[in-house]
Amino acid sequence: MDRRRLVVVLNFVCAALAPLTAEAADYGATYSPGAIQSLCVGNSRNLPVTVTNTGTLTWDRQAYKLSYHWYPAGTVPAGSAPPRPGDPLYEGIRSELTQPVGTQQKLPVQATVKAPSTPGSYTLKWDMVREGVTWFSSKGVPTADQQVTVRPNVDCLSQLVRAVVFRGITNGPERAYPESVVILGGKGLGTTRGKAVLKGQFPGGSVNLEVLAWHDNVVGAKVPPIAGVIDHPAMVQLVTSDGRVHEWPLDFVADREIRWLVVDTGSWSCSRNAWRNWCNGHGDLPLRPPTAGFRIPPLGTLVAYHQSGIVLGARGEDNVQLFLKNGWAMHDFDLDASPSLASGPKGFVKGSSQGQLAVDWVSGEFFSTTHYALHVYIIGPKGVPHR
Repeated sequence: MDRRRLVVVLNFVCAALAPLTAEAADYGATYSPGAIQSLCVGNSRNLPVTVTNTGTLTWDRQAYKLSYHWYPAGTVPAGSAPPRPGDPLYEGIRSELTQPVGTQQKLPVQATVKAPSTPGSYTLKWDMVREGVTWFSSKGVPTADQQVTVRPNVDCLSQLVRAVVFRGITNGPERAYPESVVILGGKGLGTTRGKAVLKGQFPGGSVNLEVLAWHDNVVGAKVPPIAGVIDHPAMVQLVTSDGRVHEWPLDFVADREIRWLVVDTGSWSCSRNAWRNWCNGHGDLPLRPPTAGFRIPPLGTLVAYHQSGIVLGARGEDNVQLFLKNGWAMHDFDLDASPSLASGPKGFVKGSSQGQLAVDWVSGEFFSTTHYALHVYIIGPKGVPHR
């Protein structure tokens, strides 16, 4: 074949394939179905499936539906769905779109899927359909495949029976506190008193609870005094007299205590804008004693004085950086200043575990001294260090 004839043939082939390629590009979809591992024979289940339109056509609600096909596992390649006209396993339930879907748009669909009538291992293939026109898989659009076990009804019946004869805890509190009473309701807990334990981040991994009442449908137990333990997820465990174990998850919430915070030398900074400056035990020695009636305590979150000397109207800002751990947080503060030429602290946020606090100060007359003591009160789990 000469070159001229070859060009003619190739042009003919390209012209013939062009409509097919354009038509295939009209149809496009990807699927993101929710998890499903098993179904009972003939049973239906609702399943969330997010579909994405990757083609050029807009899907209207009347013509376009989400559906599926069933195939025995391993009988067809992944992503494909060979047509089987008249086979009920091929024609899945249609699920409506809630709104039109344009190109590159996503839509969550609440799909309904019904299991085959014969138990076994199946591949569930999700596929969009344009009613009366085509399945998307027939246009080369890959299906989304899930492996599903269809179980006989006898298995499902045994599950139902187990639910009817359920024994265990059905309700309880969300939290447990030191010295609180935990009430757990349930079924088949037994009429003979058993043992109650609170398991979690406690010394030894658990603490024994005092059983106050034990009945077949309710158990009451008291938490002992507990200190030195932070808030954390925990578990109440009931051990019945015949050795059965039932558990109920909850949060352990520790008792709270309030303390005022003493800051070490590495967490604060002292302004040097006055003639003499002293903060938290460090700096220049005072030339004058504190103002009458004002006592500088030896410790505090931030204790300072600034003496003006011959500089009139000196002013500055002292800072303290707080980093609290183990559930501790800022709770309150007091600022004792003499004379009242200090203000703040800026940056204080109740309930916050960290922040930078600032106290503004200004000096008065020549050689006058501004004193203040800032105490920040923190709240946290009793007996637990804050850093």
